[in-house]
Formats: sequence, structure tokens, C-alpha cells
Amino acid sequence: MKRFAFSFLIMTLPLLTWADKSGTTGDCQWIFTTSDSKLTISGKGVMEDYYFMHYSPWDSYANSIIKGEIREGVTNIGSYTFRNCTNLSEVKIANSVETIGKMAFYNCPSLQSIVIPEGVSYIDYRTFRNCTSLSTVYLPGSLTSMNDDAFGNCPLATVYCSATTVPTVEGESSNNFNSLSENSTLYVPASAIEDYKDTAPWNNFANIVAIPKCATPTITYENGKLSYTCDTEGVTFITHIAPSDGGMFATSEVSLSLAYTVSVYASKMGYENSDAATMTIQLSNAAIRGDVNGDGKVNITDATEVVGIILNP
Repeated sequence: MKRFAFSFLIMTLPLLTWADKSGTTGDCQWIFTTSDSKLTISGKGVMEDYYFMHYSPWDSYANSIIKGEIREGVTNIGSYTFRNCTNLSEVKIANSVETIGKMAFYNCPSLQSIVIPEGVSYIDYRTFRNCTSLSTVYLPGSLTSMNDDAFGNCPLATVYCSATTVPTVEGESSNNFNSLSENSTLYVPASAIEDYKDTAPWNNFANIVAIPKCATPTITYENGKLSYTCDTEGVTFITHIAPSDGGMFATSEVSLSLAYTVSVYASKMGYENSDAATMTIQLSNAAIRGDVNGDGKVNITDATEVVGIILNP
């Protein structure tokens, strides 16, 4: 009987080892899913900070983590969160994150690029040190400061920093930006180029140039459909549509013109947003009759349906 029990334990050990793991971290929850080797932090509020001799509860299988996701609602990435995740290659960080803790990505040699979203204002001590494949970084306009050695021993080739005021670097150690590639380029707002060139350690970059700007889109309206084109490839079009006579009324009757103002701009990672293009569309009864829903009345309900037709042709 004992021999059978021991054999059963041996056979089931791999299943126990590779089962999904989960728990809490500060105000948040974490789960490591084995199907996609992904660590996900979710919830509302602050993660716990970890440190030497108080490692994260997922530290024992850090080498199995390939993907990381910090979901909307989480306000920080705790210290040591992804420390020594040697196979981590993909990270998604929500806009709710405001700070990134010390050594949060320390020694993640498979990480090649990282997007720090708008909202993050502070990156702590040695956050990305020894990320020896990290070549491309996007830093947000909200970034105001970094601690010593945040990007030490990272072979950065391309960094985009959208901050118009140069972020301060505490200590300004020579270890910050100390392993830049030979032709490293820092892209910054055009108005701040000289400030970055005059400020250590940002001026360690071989080239400091202006962030390119997306071209202004062109709007076309035909057969009830809106379409956009842009000379900058790979952009996302952000559209706002409003009825020209929209608003709140306190009358028993409202006249509708069936005119709509369309505004759209182009957005792309590593580029400044384009200027907005606008167009006013005047729908005629020949194209869409006033009584769109066929209830015998021309009122705000019809206008709402027209908007739906434009947005979902």
C-alpha cells in the first residue's frame, strides 16, 4: 500500500507542479497561468513590495514566466516583481500604474522592449538593470524622475521619452545609460532637445532628435461611410463625432439639421499625435429621410439612429 501511494505521488507530481498558481499581493491579486506561462496582476490599488529574503510568492518559478500583464486598476509594480524572470519577453502595463518599484525587472535578459505607459511618474532603483537584451524603451510624458541605475547595463539603441521637462535622475550615477549602443538615439519633444543635450545622463546618447509627428489624416465620406487615410503608415485613427445641434433642451419641440461634425487624429507608438482633421457632414433627406425609425415623427430618436448608422455602417 505504501509503495502504491508513493508511485501515485510520483505520477501526479508534474500535475501538481504545473497547476495554475494564485494569491494576493497587497491590495491586488496575482495568478500564474501555465497554459501561456503568464503572470497577471489585477485588482484595485497597490501591489506589495518585495525585497531580499522576502521574495514574491511566485519567485520560485520565475524562470517559467514568459509574459507579464499589469491590469487596469493596479497603481504600481512592486519591487522585485519580475526579478530574475530570465525568460520574460513580453510585458503589458496598464495606464493606471503610477510607479515602478526597485529592481522590478532586474536581470530579465530576454526582455527586448518595454512600453512605460502614460501615468507613470517614477521608476525606482535598478528597475531594469541587467536587462541585457533591452534595446527599445518608450518613456511617457508623465515621467518626472528615475532613481540611480534604473537602466544600468542595458544596451539601449532607441529610447522615446515624451516628457517635455527632462526627468531628473537621482544620484546621476555613471551606471545610468552606461551601456548604450554605438548609435543610440533618444527621441524627445522638439522643444526640449537642447535641455536633454545639456542634462546628464541623458546626454550619454549618441543622438538626441525630435520625436516624429504623425501626418494629419484625410477624411472621406461616401455612401454613408467615413474613411480615413494618412501618410504615416500603421497609425490608429481616433474619431469623435457629434451632432451640430446636439445638447440639452427644455422645449417641447426641437429642430434638427442632421449635420454632424467629425474630428479625427492619427496616433502611433513612437510618434506625436497628429493635428486633428475635421469635417462637417450634412445628411439630406434624399439619402436618409428625417423619420429614420418610421414612427411618424422626426425627433431626437431619429438623430440618434443616424449617428448609429455613421458609426456602424
